[in-house]
Amino acid sequence: MGLKFKRQQPVGPYIADFICMEYKLIVEADGGQHGSLGDFDRDVWLSEQGYTVLRFWNNQIQGEIEAVLETIRQAVLAKGFVESPALSPDPSPVNGRGEKPIAGSNATGSLPSPACGRGAGGEGQRVKMPPRSSP
Repeated sequence: MGLKFKRQQPVGPYIADFICMEYKLIVEADGGQHGSLGDFDRDVWLSEQGYTVLRFWNNQIQGEIEAVLETIRQAVLAKGFVESPALSPDPSPVNGRGEKPIAGSNATGSLPSPACGRGAGGEGQRVKMPPRSSP
């Protein structure tokens, strides 16, 4: 889903194991040290701040990772995640950015554009561009 999580991130007086700031989602990986009344108080405080806290036992993460990931996915969807449109399998080539001409390109150093606009045609070509030099 392209989510970005930070590890061991301070949140108020607590530290979240994993947090997705964009969706205010906290994922806790709990070993034997968790599950106390203090964890309940912590979860209540985080919920009051707008966070959703998902707790998984370590053995769930190790043995049931697909179920864990599906639970996380469902929590993110419940928070209003909107999937970005799928990327075109034939993106338009990069033009006019100062790259050196590529073998097979036309005289101006740019590649032909797809027939039906940006990324829509089957005539576009995928080309690996050389790395840019640092300024």
